Parts: sequence; structure tokens; C-alpha cells
Amino acid sequence: SPTLTTGQVLLSLITFALLYALLLVLFLFLLDRKIKHGPEAPEEPHGSDLPNTFREVFRSRSQGRASGELELEEDHVPS
Repeated sequence: SPTLTTGQVLLSLITFALLYALLLVLFLFLLDRKIKHGPEAPEEPHGSDLPNTFREVFRSRSQGRASGELELEEDHVPS
């Protein structure tokens, strides 16, 4: 453009480069902080919710079948 000087173009490019360099430094700082913090610890499952033995697992499954909770079984597929 005839009204745009070389100094204006140079100033615009320098400002653009400085702005993106600042954003890069901020990104790297935040990324480093997240990496140093590490992942969050997984939640511990509540032991009282889990059955203690296989007998309890199979007892609860058979009680579910007796009460009609399980309507379809995997081996029996209607045709």
C-alpha cells in the first residue's frame, strides 16, 4: 500500500512476534506446572459395596433370577 511505511510494517511484525512469543512462554509455563503436579489420585472404591466372596456374587445373581429381575439370558435368544 502506498500509505503504509516500512517502519509501520516492521513495528507490526515485531509486535505480532512479541505477542505470540509471550503466549508461547505462558503456555510452556502452564504446561510445566500441570506436568509437575501430575495426575489426580484415583478414587478408592467403597469396600462395603463390593461382595467379599464368590458365594455372595452367585447368591445375588440367583436371587435376581428368582425375583424376575433378569428377563433375558445371553444363551436364550428369541427367534
